[in-house]
Amino acid sequence: MDLPGFHREDRATIVIDVTRDMDHIWGMMSPKCRSGIRRAERDGVMVHMDRGHKEFLKLNEEFRTQKGLDYNTFPLSFAQERGKLFTAEMNGQMVGGILFIDDGETLLGLISASRRLNVEGEMVSSISNVNRLLWWRAIEYARENGLSMVDMGGYYIGSEPDPQSEGINEFKRRFGGEIVNSYEYRKDYTFKIKIAHALQRRTRLQLVH
Repeated sequence: MDLPGFHREDRATIVIDVTRDMDHIWGMMSPKCRSGIRRAERDGVMVHMDRGHKEFLKLNEEFRTQKGLDYNTFPLSFAQERGKLFTAEMNGQMVGGILFIDDGETLLGLISASRRLNVEGEMVSSISNVNRLLWWRAIEYARENGLSMVDMGGYYIGSEPDPQSEGINEFKRRFGGEIVNSYEYRKDYTFKIKIAHALQRRTRLQLVH
């Protein structure tokens, strides 16, 4: 519905039901996804939980800069205290990671970064397999800890062609999840409210200094 004073944005995401048994979840994934996970395991990729937060946030900054995206991350304190971090290590180096939120019901993917843009040749495929293994380990964690679903953190439904977003969509679809529509409401700020917020921020800065 539309709400006075707010504007609605249509959203979508892909969710994986982890109340089902793991054999069923594994079978729902595409053959390419399953083979990539097995290959990453054979390559000796190690997945760690809640380690290397500072290194991961730095990796995310570099990753987004290389892709020409706005720098979007979370404070180190938030990542350490509220996040659930999965990182992948290959040959002693962090090559990727995903930061989640675990609210006891859903494991929600917040940010994902890798060294895919720093490698060439076969390593590009290897890093893609690393990302598949990270998501699989997250699914295993959610299932083992009694959560209901893994939310893969968004699905592009824009009307304009976007090859990069559509490529991410394809990657996520290979995990066999369900596309779910959702909505986000944002307050329509009046000019007076914008001025009030600006003055509030200025006051806080003056108090800090």
